[in-house]
Amino acid sequence: MKRFGVAIFIFALAVIAGAILFYRDALWPWSGVHQTPSQSVEKRQPLTTPNESAADHFRAAAASPSPAPNDASEDVQAQLEKALKSPGGVVLVPKIVGQWARKDPAAAAAWVFQLRHSPTRDLAVQALGGALAEKDPQSALNFVQSLSPDERDSLSATLFSQWAKTDPRMALSWADSLPATGNTSLIRQEILSAWAKKEPAAAANYVLGLPSGEVQQSAAQSIAAQLVDSDVQFALRWAQTLPDGPTRSSALNPILARWSESDPAAAASFAATLPESPGRAQMFQTLLGFWGRSDPVAAATWLDNLADGPSRDQAVIGFTHSVAVSNPQAALQWVATISNENVRNSELEIVARAWLRRDPQSASAWIVHSPLPAEAKARLLGPGG
Repeated sequence: MKRFGVAIFIFALAVIAGAILFYRDALWPWSGVHQTPSQSVEKRQPLTTPNESAADHFRAAAASPSPAPNDASEDVQAQLEKALKSPGGVVLVPKIVGQWARKDPAAAAAWVFQLRHSPTRDLAVQALGGALAEKDPQSALNFVQSLSPDERDSLSATLFSQWAKTDPRMALSWADSLPATGNTSLIRQEILSAWAKKEPAAAANYVLGLPSGEVQQSAAQSIAAQLVDSDVQFALRWAQTLPDGPTRSSALNPILARWSESDPAAAASFAATLPESPGRAQMFQTLLGFWGRSDPVAAATWLDNLADGPSRDQAVIGFTHSVAVSNPQAALQWVATISNENVRNSELEIVARAWLRRDPQSASAWIVHSPLPAEAKARLLGPGG
């Protein structure tokens, strides 16, 4: 009996060993157990191969099912499906997709790509791209190229802004290699704003090294808008180091506009010290527009003492646009003081037409006796005027 029991025990061990070998091959083909002791354990494959873009990799993952069910992915998909079906649950989709993409970008991308085009898909794409950009901005940009033009444009600025937080110079280099479009300009603004927020001195110095022209002017404006949020006086000192002309004016405009919100009189007094130029005139128009809305009496008093010239004409335009709705008669009196005849008549017609829409009888009576040319009166008082 003892020999028979030993035989049964040995037979059972053989059956168990055979079963282990069978299930090892059937259920864990990726585990690397076929390697001989002399072979190294198989290394994890990179996200993309040298000849494969991130977008190709993600689409391939979407088209090729996994050799075995991924319990984690199925659990996330169940959460997403529940969110889509629940009232108000759509707001949870970006958060879930973002968390998923940080752990398994290919699976997350596969799920996002199967969604129909909709606002929900747009939110999911944004979350996916943002998560990818945190780890590998260049791969994320490759991924963006696989999207529709609208999605590509909306997501590119987000990705570049994220990239600018870690390597703004490289982000700008990539942005400069993009085709010149309106979206490219927006992308550069996003990068420069992010850079100026993190490293204001470095971003400010970057502008000084750019060649003069539209690129430098746009960069100066973007960085100035960010610098003035933290320190108006620092922003002013920096702007005055820029080349005199359009570049400096581009920087000063957003600085003075923000300054005028807290101290319009000081901002206007500073602008008055600048030499006459188209940029100075534009500053005055912006300043008096803000000031006229917040304190029209103080703005009018200051404006009354401003010397005649192009800057004063633009200041009057800014001021009258701010008060025309509440007091069109006063606005028209101010417009009448504009020295440039063509500008004056154009602004009189603009204010009068706006007045006609609100009070046709009073406006018509003024137009009849106004100093406007006959053809302007005919346009305003005729059908459709």
